[in-house]
Amino acid sequence: MDSSSEVPAFPGVQMWTKEHDILLCREVLSVNPFSAKRNSNERGKLWEEISTNLNSTSGVRFFVTKRSVRDHLNILIKRYRKKMNAEERSTGVSPEPTELDQALADIIEMEEVASTSQEIDEAVIKEKEDTDKQKAESIRKKAMKKLGETQKRAVEEGEQENHMKKKRRSGNETISFLREKAESEKALREEELAIRRKQQELEEKKLASYLDQQKSMMELMHHQQQQQSQILMAVVDKLMNQKS
Repeated sequence: MDSSSEVPAFPGVQMWTKEHDILLCREVLSVNPFSAKRNSNERGKLWEEISTNLNSTSGVRFFVTKRSVRDHLNILIKRYRKKMNAEERSTGVSPEPTELDQALADIIEMEEVASTSQEIDEAVIKEKEDTDKQKAESIRKKAMKKLGETQKRAVEEGEQENHMKKKRRSGNETISFLREKAESEKALREEELAIRRKQQELEEKKLASYLDQQKSMMELMHHQQQQQSQILMAVVDKLMNQKS
């Protein structure tokens, strides 16, 4: 079904054409709303930015909201996947993609990369929380054990002087425990910073790889267009020579 007939042309309601679809995909690739966490305010702001940019375009009129562009993109992706599956089943090979097909394929890949990155972040945070709980429990048990031993010694000795000595020793043990806790928390913070740096490096590498792919694709398309132009000019020259 032609996308131009998807929405009736009422004032304030978007009527989607192929040109609208391509401009939408270009804007999504430029802003990349998937870089923010799913269902977060940050992702909502990025979809809002996309709708605002589209409504501000000249030449091609848009009447969209962040909800409408998100919903229409989902429709385009479902339609693209259905088309690819049908053509592969019928021919056994993938057809030559159109500009819209390629843009949708890039969006799907961009979303998958972002989703994988966010899943890694969540797994790292979950693992860190579990580790922190285990370390905190271990420290607590160790402190309780020391306190119990101190109280037991004080009861057995039964003398006030020894009791006071043990109390001072308990205070020293408390200071030692607090110092150990502070050192442990410092090590945890350093570990967290190291994990964040590694994650940031991973995301930067993924982004650089994606940009390199985009650049190579654009260069290939430009080269193909040049070849087509040269072939067309050769045909025109040949026809002109034949007429003369």
